Amino acid sequence: MSKMVMYDGTVINLHKGYDNLTIKHVAWGLSKMCLFQSQAAKPITLAQNAVLVSRECAKRYGRYQVSGLLHNAHYALIGNPSEAYQAAVRETEKSEAQSVADIIAARVRLRFGTQPVVPADVKEVVGDVRAWCLSRSLLTAAQNSYSELGDLPIPKNIEVWDEETAYVNYITEAQKYGIFDTIQTKAGRNVAHSVSAGRQGVCH
Repeated sequence: MSKMVMYDGTVINLHKGYDNLTIKHVAWGLSKMCLFQSQAAKPITLAQNAVLVSRECAKRYGRYQVSGLLHNAHYALIGNPSEAYQAAVRETEKSEAQSVADIIAARVRLRFGTQPVVPADVKEVVGDVRAWCLSRSLLTAAQNSYSELGDLPIPKNIEVWDEETAYVNYITEAQKYGIFDTIQTKAGRNVAHSVSAGRQGVCH
């Protein structure tokens, strides 16, 4: 069965369009999942991770904020498979074909009006932010097992948000760039306030 039931009863068919997927669905899911499969002293939610990526894109490039915010949005539908698991799947399948996860990720990003593939610059920021989060969330013994920390300068002001704060901050960040939830009109049609003049161009 390819249907996903969201927290408010909305049903998403993963084989069809995602017009009824809202930013609250995404925020709800990501605020309850954590980086590193929660194997950390202070788990950092995927929602906080996404907001940090978006803000760093703004500082570093002055663009890509929406792509940064949505880079992991599809996990709200499919869960957060570990990097180790994904690597094992690739090694087992020995395939270059686009994965189901990649297809769903592209559909989710298109739903909110940004490009289906995460730009290379954003991927670089994602890697850096993961390293920052390692410095804040993992015990020293666990940090030593990760080579990605390297000599990257770690910001000192990263606070670990609780679930509710992560949920609210994710939605606030989305609204800053013109992503709003779908509303029900009197005619019964769903109308998405998902594109604003302020989002055209540089923010994607």
